Amino acid sequence: MVLALNLCRTIASVNYRIQKSAFLTAYVRACAYNSYTTPRCNTRKKKKRRIICRGAECNNKISRNWEFTPNGSNMYYSDQRKLPLRLVSYNVLAQDLLESHRYLYAECKEEDLVWEKRWKRILEEITSAEPDVICLQEVQEDHWDPFYVNELSKLGYKGLYKKRTGARVDGVALWYRSSLFRVDIWSAVEFNIPGEPYLDRDNVAIVARLVPTIPGWQHLAVVVATTHLLYNTRRHDIKLAQTQLLLTECESLAYRSDAARFGGPQYWPLIITGDFNLLPYSGVYKLLTKGRLEYEGLCAKTLTLMPPGEDGKRLGKKLISPERNITDNCQYVYDILNRLEVEAGAPVQECLAPTLDTTLQNIISKQPAVAKHHCFADLKFGTGTLSHPFKLRSVYSHGKLNSDMAEATTYQNGWCSVDYIFYSVPHGLKTEGNLKMTARYKLFTRGEAKTVGPIPNDEHPSDHYPLMVHFILVP
Repeated sequence: MVLALNLCRTIASVNYRIQKSAFLTAYVRACAYNSYTTPRCNTRKKKKRRIICRGAECNNKISRNWEFTPNGSNMYYSDQRKLPLRLVSYNVLAQDLLESHRYLYAECKEEDLVWEKRWKRILEEITSAEPDVICLQEVQEDHWDPFYVNELSKLGYKGLYKKRTGARVDGVALWYRSSLFRVDIWSAVEFNIPGEPYLDRDNVAIVARLVPTIPGWQHLAVVVATTHLLYNTRRHDIKLAQTQLLLTECESLAYRSDAARFGGPQYWPLIITGDFNLLPYSGVYKLLTKGRLEYEGLCAKTLTLMPPGEDGKRLGKKLISPERNITDNCQYVYDILNRLEVEAGAPVQECLAPTLDTTLQNIISKQPAVAKHHCFADLKFGTGTLSHPFKLRSVYSHGKLNSDMAEATTYQNGWCSVDYIFYSVPHGLKTEGNLKMTARYKLFTRGEAKTVGPIPNDEHPSDHYPLMVHFILVP
């Protein structure tokens, strides 16, 4: 294998990170949309925020309510030192997409499709939860300033925005309560890379490392990501490559710079949100929650096994070209080399060569002790298997597919779940780590969603239901 050692990031033309290693190329960091100042949010003046918020009742009296985890109530109301973190993830339905796909909403009332009315309800639905972090999908670019910035900045939020590439007019956004967090570093990820057959779509993501601003908590951080993956139900191979790229960026921002003192890789808590356009227990879902997926030989359309003799494209060993310097363990090559230099004390710069193969051979011959470092083993490409270093859990349990008791977040040829919030827990522990989930906002079941009827309606302003979760950060 000949692999050009391009230590520059190739995932996107837009990048907001600066790598300070001597052998890494510096990147321009631009933090648009967060330069405005915002007042302190009035809701933070309350002595104690309640765990419940307005139930979203419909005409049939079906409501959504907050439900505690088994130990959530004890953790939430205990005297333990903790920092509450309430998060909302919501596909708000870009008005431009609604107008261009009117046939999808033929059963909805015309007045429920008017943007100004929908926006008022969207804003009420979000703010009634008093979230600390808001992750949005399908945010229309020309609505950003007059609606989102104009309203949310008044409530004490600052926001990050990334529009989809090409001619698309919507994108993803991440808002955070500025009285509680500041952005340490963030990245805009583009899933359209020239020359990559599985990365040729206009989908995007935002990944941000948030640091608390509250005295006594500034030593902690939490990484939050939000994305909107490809919709095409027959291209799970593309969704898999997009997820590999997303996880790689998450790994880069979540890796702790002080990991060396722990004797192994250590990560800040990670939360991944968004509209993934895939069902629970599918191939990409398994990669996220199980940490590993052997994709070689799977059907490219569905990431499922194909019966012998059946026609159809099967995936090979390679998904993303090794020239992109992204490993099969969802890590950037330059991050690994940087960690080898910092953690193992190895002069990696002396081993650099025009190709990665030669560089690795130089490291083995000149620095044999470094080759035994845990980071070195992660330099794998084209193995037919993807893995990642996180242990991710879904906030929601989903239920049995196609059952009326299964949870639903939207309607796609039937009520189903395609929106998710995943969060990381430490490997090897039965309990959660610094990030603990205490409650979640109950989703409608498929049966309940059928009763509620088509959305948007006068209670639910989007064609997706919002996901909400309450975490606590502990020292």
